Amino acid sequence: RLLGLLRLMGFSTGALLLFPLAQSLLTALLGTALAGGIFLLAAQAVDHLFAGSLSGLESVCRLLPEHFAAALLIVAGLSLLATIGPALRAGRIEPSEVIREV
Repeated sequence: RLLGLLRLMGFSTGALLLFPLAQSLLTALLGTALAGGIFLLAAQAVDHLFAGSLSGLESVCRLLPEHFAAALLIVAGLSLLATIGPALRAGRIEPSEVIREV
């Protein structure tokens, strides 16, 4: 309904396609950032738990920045891939359908 109202207000098909894609990408990025933060907390807890058997700067849990970046790119790509179909349908919304439902 919201996308139909945006179409009624004069938004182009391209803008309507970008709306769900941007929402999906933002959700994926925020979810990945939250997961990374939770991982850092959990890694500190596990490293603290096993601190007695570690020497120096060793750690039990470690996620390299390039691995995190690869995970972020994969999640963002899959998120956009999953949103392409609904975004194409949203781009074809007719404003008359929204007016009838109001």
